[in-house]
Amino acid sequence: HRTRQVSSKPSGGSKSSKRTTEKLSKSLNSTDQYFWYTSLDKVRRLVTCSGNLNETPLCINEYMLDPTKFARRAFSQPLPSDVVWPPRKACDVLRALVSKSDICVGGTAFSVAKCRKLRCQHTFKDWRATMASWQDYFELRETTGRGIGVYTKKAFRRGDILGYYAGEVMPDCLNHDNNDYLMDVPLDFEFASRRSSSSSWQSGSENQASSSTADLAADAAIIIDGRLKGNWTRFINHSCDSHACFKSCRVGDMRIMAVCAVKAIPAGVELTVDYGKGYYGPQTKKICKCGAKNCVTKLR
Repeated sequence: HRTRQVSSKPSGGSKSSKRTTEKLSKSLNSTDQYFWYTSLDKVRRLVTCSGNLNETPLCINEYMLDPTKFARRAFSQPLPSDVVWPPRKACDVLRALVSKSDICVGGTAFSVAKCRKLRCQHTFKDWRATMASWQDYFELRETTGRGIGVYTKKAFRRGDILGYYAGEVMPDCLNHDNNDYLMDVPLDFEFASRRSSSSSWQSGSENQASSSTADLAADAAIIIDGRLKGNWTRFINHSCDSHACFKSCRVGDMRIMAVCAVKAIPAGVELTVDYGKGYYGPQTKKICKCGAKNCVTKLR
């Protein structure tokens, strides 16, 4: 299967008042644990969620998982015998089942390098370590009317892998209301289990198989929640004429939702992705402020 459409994505972190933020900023000794942005008045400030001092998002470069949240997650098909359930760590549930069309993103982020070996030696641990230098490539700035955005410090080529969506790994059966920092990720092993028992996959044509793939994958997902714990990608704003997309990829045998450049991106511009019709589409009440000529709000 390929990329799942983003269920909902952030439009930028919310900020508290300048006075409150400055007071909290002075009490923090380490900048690596939190996110900092440049405001419109050129002042470096701390990011908080909805002005709540108890909800200052943490900057992490990993997937975090609480096994107790998966204890009641049920499946309609038997799971493979080698699947650990409930999962004890993220790799238990984000394991990638490798196919010829599923290319590894390689050993280094911020590049177009890819690996076509089905059983390569690349690891998620080593790959995400290269993400530690993200501030050499991007910076967070306040935008006009769209919260905090991500701006490029360097140019990128089409096809470059710019990063991945980090956060807390949770089952899709939990209540996730009023959270705009969620992303669906397909469960490879559940999909494989369903596919093996699908007669339409085994006896249908190629087109039927593709349809079956979409139907099966739609009910096999977990959630990556980047609201309170995540990396810089949680701040990427939407544009109807975007520079990049979120795509289901792998690093070795680990599934990730990667940020992939769909066009050449110059330095000094705001990096954007398309959140999908489920967020700003004709059936939603959200107003897109991207300003693109093909903006979905203008076409309603």
